[in-house]
Amino acid sequence: MSLSTISSRRVNFTLKVNNMKRKKLALLVIGCVFLCLVVLREIGVVDVNLYKSMLSTSRSSNMTQVNRGQEEHFSYHLTIKHNSETLHNHTHSYNNLPPIDIEAVLEEPIYSGNWVLPLVKTFKMTYQCEFTTRDTQNVHAVNGNIEGEVTAKIHGLCSRRKAKDLAFEEAKKQIASYFQKQLNP
Repeated sequence: MSLSTISSRRVNFTLKVNNMKRKKLALLVIGCVFLCLVVLREIGVVDVNLYKSMLSTSRSSNMTQVNRGQEEHFSYHLTIKHNSETLHNHTHSYNNLPPIDIEAVLEEPIYSGNWVLPLVKTFKMTYQCEFTTRDTQNVHAVNGNIEGEVTAKIHGLCSRRKAKDLAFEEAKKQIASYFQKQLNP
């Protein structure tokens, strides 16, 4: 074998090694960028969500109504709160009667299952809401509780924060819907 052939093979081998190093470095950089995006998305710095969600709900409730007057129906103003923050307000007027104030307090929900993995989240959120009439001097009084569960199945890029928010919003909708169905004539 001649010296030029050996030298030529050595140059080809060196070029192949350099190309492999460049490919590995490019893959490493792409992987690091992807990992940084996932971490930043999970902590809420970057909002990148591309997902499909399926939410199902179930609930049970207990309501006591006291009617001290002759009018069976009444007007009401509903306020749903969580951690001193007002989540929902709704006023229903009936026959120009003064509304009673109903305050519903949604306790801190309990999450169980997988809501941590970045691509697939399957979890349950259990919630409890206590409600009562604020001014008991009114003709009508309402009190009771609502317990429910939201089952979430989320596929795709969805942060933990967004997944929990989806389940929490569904619980809020269920509570508001309950009052509208139970109290509206």
